[in-house]
Amino acid sequence: MKTLFICGKKESARHVDEEYDELLYVDSEPTQMVIDLYADRIRNVIRKTWKEDTDKEKGIDLYLDCPAPYLVIVENLKVVMEEDESIVFKIVTPNDNITEGEEDAEV
Repeated sequence: MKTLFICGKKESARHVDEEYDELLYVDSEPTQMVIDLYADRIRNVIRKTWKEDTDKEKGIDLYLDCPAPYLVIVENLKVVMEEDESIVFKIVTPNDNITEGEEDAEV
């Protein structure tokens, strides 16, 4: 199992001591043109990470801490890449790590 982290440049300070197999920094305030460019880059990094995975239980945990447009890209790529290329990855966002007590406190 490989890990890939896609992080907004402004959000990177929260993740200083974390380690991942691959790391991709993205623009924290993207325009549509920037989003389109990053879509190809994200696809290529996912492919590269997949090819490097030699585990019997092949897969990628893809961590995200970046603006919402990138989550949309990754969700779309998940469907397309699994169907067309048999590349399987799990999307993990910061909200996935919130416990019930913390979730109630945020409201």
